[in-house]
Amino acid sequence: MLLLLAADSMSLSSPPGTSVQSPRDFDKCETSLPQEVQQLPENLQNLLMGRVASARTTTKTRKIVIYVCAADSQDCCIEKGMLHNAVYPTFRDYCRRQGYELHIVDLHWKTGLEKQQDHEFPELCLGELARQMEVAYVIPVLFLSNSLGTPLLPKTIEIQDFEMALSNADNKELLQKWYKLDGHAQPPCYRLQPIASHIPGFKENSPEEKESALNEWRSEIERTLAVMVNAFPQELRDTYLTTVVEQVRVQILLQVQIQTDLKYYIHILILL
Repeated sequence: MLLLLAADSMSLSSPPGTSVQSPRDFDKCETSLPQEVQQLPENLQNLLMGRVASARTTTKTRKIVIYVCAADSQDCCIEKGMLHNAVYPTFRDYCRRQGYELHIVDLHWKTGLEKQQDHEFPELCLGELARQMEVAYVIPVLFLSNSLGTPLLPKTIEIQDFEMALSNADNKELLQKWYKLDGHAQPPCYRLQPIASHIPGFKENSPEEKESALNEWRSEIERTLAVMVNAFPQELRDTYLTTVVEQVRVQILLQVQIQTDLKYYIHILILL
């Protein structure tokens, strides 16, 4: 067993006349690493030098992930059922014979954030997609019907875009209610406030209060989106007023790269 401890996290004092260097300071050393260490792969060097947090997975595991995305959890249920019950078992057996594991990821079936139209849901989907792309071979399966889903309020808006929208808005108070300047962000931006900051019932456990708060939030979304549609030019509408499906599609196109041993395939099912 190999036990790694950060030197600066230990409470024992060093012997007199000696200094203990933290692994965080190794990058500042002018002395080159021993030849034996230099010959090791980068991920092992990071591990030995205490740079575990900055070490990134450089090789993919023998894992394949089918990432499912649809407009909402109730969309294309029959088609998704065929994927789970007919396609997946056969494909899983084939992958197993080739030495790969096959998994399905469908966040639309695992969270209530989508039903609540919570602006954290797109981040959850995009974060999971990025995480899977780092460790597995991803096959995105995008189900499209007659709708791309409900547009969500943008979580952040650039300062110049927000100020321009504010100058054109017919309901400035509504925009200023839900968006506050975040000076700590880089670059600074206007950030959508937590739902419960204006609708306290959103965090209540009572079903009646929760449902009432959810209806109020949906009303706020509709009113705020209407203001943004009128205040934003077409270019900014396309940038900010998007659905989860659109955001996932953009990330797939940006992140998918051809692999030498197994390529990514994007299966787009268009249901007219």
